[in-house]
Amino acid sequence: MSRKLGILSTAAVAALSIGLMSAPASAAETLIGLITKTNTNPFFVKMREGAQTKAKELGVTLQAYAGKFDGDNDGEVAAIEALMNAGAKGILLVPSDSTAIVPTVENIAIDIWNRIAPGINGRARLYSVRVHETSELWVEYRGPQ
Repeated sequence: MSRKLGILSTAAVAALSIGLMSAPASAAETLIGLITKTNTNPFFVKMREGAQTKAKELGVTLQAYAGKFDGDNDGEVAAIEALMNAGAKGILLVPSDSTAIVPTVENIAIDIWNRIAPGINGRARLYSVRVHETSELWVEYRGPQ
């Protein structure tokens, strides 16, 4: 795994949402997670409301989490782990501490690998999974050694 710092943020959601896809499921069975810094900041409240509206429109299930206080990295890590364990197909994250969240992002890259690799057949081979924020900030996983 590359040691370049990777930071998962809303900019990385598209890649993560695609990567977390496993077996096809109906929209009603699709779980999406939203993790914001707090539920007290009006910006994040509106973000959650907008996500709930869009999830309802698409017929998917949204689970929203927020830190207990601004900077609650442990709460965000727990929310990511809960969503991964619940089989979330995508996670939108507003990190409280973008450098502290990196080990969890590495686990997400591994989880993406574990969901994709078993479905690859024949001569095809999965080389790596990268979760990007920018071209300079990413986590890469190249499978079990």
